[in-house]
Amino acid sequence: MRRPFRKKWHKIAFIIVTACIALGLVLPNLWTGMSIFTPQPSPSEAIAEKQDAHEEPDSAQVDTSLEALEAQAARSPDDVGTQLMLAAAYRERGQSEKAIAAYEKVLALDEGHQAARVSLAEIYLGMGRYDECIAQLDVLLQNDPDHQLAHYLYGLALGTGKQDYQGAVAHLRKYVELAPNGLYVLQAKTMISQWQKMQAGS
Repeated sequence: MRRPFRKKWHKIAFIIVTACIALGLVLPNLWTGMSIFTPQPSPSEAIAEKQDAHEEPDSAQVDTSLEALEAQAARSPDDVGTQLMLAAAYRERGQSEKAIAAYEKVLALDEGHQAARVSLAEIYLGMGRYDECIAQLDVLLQNDPDHQLAHYLYGLALGTGKQDYQGAVAHLRKYVELAPNGLYVLQAKTMISQWQKMQAGS
């Protein structure tokens, strides 16, 4: 008798989560905390600062010529900044497999590069490759148990990919605890509510 109820909430949750993922993938650098009212450095300075801080360059600062970036990466295969800009350019153009390869190259050069690992997790999540997404998030949380975005993405991966609503709710609650004023708090609270109802109806 409860099957229609479960199907109804599953459909609602799917719609909500899809919207949240879409929002998350267009704001990959939400954790940088840069204010629009703060004077910004030049593009070259910003890229250098982001490389030092293990963050990704903004898409607007990436060379619009993909061929030029590929040539530069070929000339400097061990340059983390170049590989990171190439990965961002591939991702900007929707070339997910090439972006994955480039981010993996960044991690081969610098396994502690959090932004590259987060980007990999986001791409895998968007592609429905949940196990690979979770593997990246496990590494992030092992090195930084309070990584806010890792907990948020982990919740999405468990809830949408594994239907592990209990685990998903736990990670989303942790995200809300760590980032009470975070950009995704409203979405996280909504999913927590929906997935708790699905648990109760199972």
